[in-house]
Amino acid sequence: MPTDTTNERQVSQSATTRVLQSLDPPVRDEFGIDVLGCLFDGLNEAKHLVGRDHAFLVITIGLMEFVFRAAQVGIDPMTFGDKQRVGWIGQTGHSRRRYLERRFGAGTVQRVEGAVKEDTAELKPYGVVVLAELAPLLDAIALVNATATSPDPQDWAATPAKGDLTFSELVTSLVVEPEFTDPDEVMVSLDWAPQVRKLLEAHTPDLMRKYDGALYAVNGDSPDAVSQTANSIIELLDRLVRELAPDDDALQWCLEAGDGSLVYQEDDRVLATKRGQFQFIVHMICGTADEAGELRGTIAVAAVQVRNAAQKLKHADRGLQDLPACRRIVQAAEAVLVIFHHFSMLREDVTPELASRVQGLDERLESLGPQRLALVMGDDTPLA
Repeated sequence: MPTDTTNERQVSQSATTRVLQSLDPPVRDEFGIDVLGCLFDGLNEAKHLVGRDHAFLVITIGLMEFVFRAAQVGIDPMTFGDKQRVGWIGQTGHSRRRYLERRFGAGTVQRVEGAVKEDTAELKPYGVVVLAELAPLLDAIALVNATATSPDPQDWAATPAKGDLTFSELVTSLVVEPEFTDPDEVMVSLDWAPQVRKLLEAHTPDLMRKYDGALYAVNGDSPDAVSQTANSIIELLDRLVRELAPDDDALQWCLEAGDGSLVYQEDDRVLATKRGQFQFIVHMICGTADEAGELRGTIAVAAVQVRNAAQKLKHADRGLQDLPACRRIVQAAEAVLVIFHHFSMLREDVTPELASRVQGLDERLESLGPQRLALVMGDDTPLA
């Protein structure tokens, strides 16, 4: 794994930026790939954090540095993926490459291409380490989203299983490429159980028995495996709510949220719904990491869907024919808990140093002025 420290690091311009700056301005403008230099420069500023801070924070710092550099020179950061601009790199027959070679010569094109490849090769090992850490979270988010948006919440056959997802498999395939002389240094876990256990140990250690019971039942040979597994999942989720979302706290938050669907009336009492309780838990764990709220809502909906489906299977009494659906319910429950685990870690990893750095980047962006900020935000109209 790449190593670097804050004290030792000497961040320099990327090879791409250096080569582009050596070209005459009209030639450089014709290539039109300064945005790649900004991207490489920004990611170089964050690579020393790899292996030390949560991968989500590493990406956040790197992309903020990239956006700042792009806006600073008046480039829309979203053009870095423009195939018309960059699609010729590594493609000898590309029409734009042939045009650039006719205008400026094959040697100049090869110099620029070589710099881009050099930067890519330099950053790739860091990128794989980051993806290896993020892959379980990305897989979990994909499964939670599929669970929450399934047309039929009870039709678990239509919901992707964890094995259908590809982020972890993608990273695994990258790790075995030749440039990684010691693939064991990059750990890619396809098993969510260790992360779920870490979460439960940190917040509700008494629930470990319910989780282990669900795994034992769903992977065992009991003829009553479905009912046993479903019961363990229901108790795991219900007790998680009781432990992390006391009735009064959850209700107060739901009322302050101003969403009538998060509460209901029972006799003369107002209570938080299951979704309201889960949304409160998600807010406590993930709130600072997702202020927009879209992921928070998705996680809460998925948790309710999982509980409802487990409740239905518990009483269906159809034997082992429901075991495939039961396994998917367990995976979906694990996915919710894996997301909780990562965001718990993320909040712990936001050190004063990193918080100060992010704040400093925000201030630098604001200092660019309304027109440059409008460019960063993808708005063609300068801000007033």
